[in-house]
Amino acid sequence: MEMPPPLPSLPEAKKHKRLLLWLLLPGMFVLALGIGAGGVALVQHIATENQRPLNPMDELPNDVVPSTNTESSNYKAGYAVGKSQGEEWASLGQGVATARAMELIADGQFNRAGKGDSRAWKAGFRAGYDDGFYEAKRTWRPATASSDKYDQVSYWVGYKAGFGSTHIAGDERTRMFRRSDLEIETHHYKKDDYGAGFAAGEADADKQDEQKKVKQAEKERRDFERKSYEAGYRAEKEIHKHNGVARNIEESIEFNREAQKWDRKSWSAGYSAAQEEDTRP
Repeated sequence: MEMPPPLPSLPEAKKHKRLLLWLLLPGMFVLALGIGAGGVALVQHIATENQRPLNPMDELPNDVVPSTNTESSNYKAGYAVGKSQGEEWASLGQGVATARAMELIADGQFNRAGKGDSRAWKAGFRAGYDDGFYEAKRTWRPATASSDKYDQVSYWVGYKAGFGSTHIAGDERTRMFRRSDLEIETHHYKKDDYGAGFAAGEADADKQDEQKKVKQAEKERRDFERKSYEAGYRAEKEIHKHNGVARNIEESIEFNREAQKWDRKSWSAGYSAAQEEDTRP
């Protein structure tokens, strides 16, 4: 039986270990570079994907992507209907429709009044709706601007009912709608035209309420600024009695606390006015 070779001595083992490390080191270095470069590339790829702007059209159905042929008759027909709808919606004080809501509105309008290429018609409707909506908002189009296309008697009776309905709530509002239905049936009003007038009346009443709130807020702001000016004026006069120095630390704290209750600009203006009077030769 052949005996195994004797184990190397300790100095020889260390020598062999160093030699093995020197042989493996270049390969390990190259491997580390490869892993590092791959990691950096992966991080850069993820960062690039995260920074890429989202395309809102990516998740929309195919027929929601606007048609590029804006000169087609279908597009123009949809645009005309959409613009009228957008103008009326904005004039009634409503907010802009979401993308999903606009899709449903365009589908409904095409099923009701559209024909031909549905994709081009609905693309025109959406473009017209946006243009009409923002134009009406920009020009403060009145809620009754479209009244002439409705039956006048039905529309204005509905307008009066809508205008007076904004502060009615709960069961009383339910009874009000029942009375309106009875009124329409009894006097043979056109229900859709009555409803259009009702919506316009509600919108005008809401606008009137909003204007009152704005005016009241402006009045309160001016009153507060006036009182702040007077408070600053009085504060300087009180300090001036003691040669411009508070009598003690408690008085200084109270002085600062009182000043913080008021509009800073107006308070400072009142204080400066009083100070100018007291230092005038």
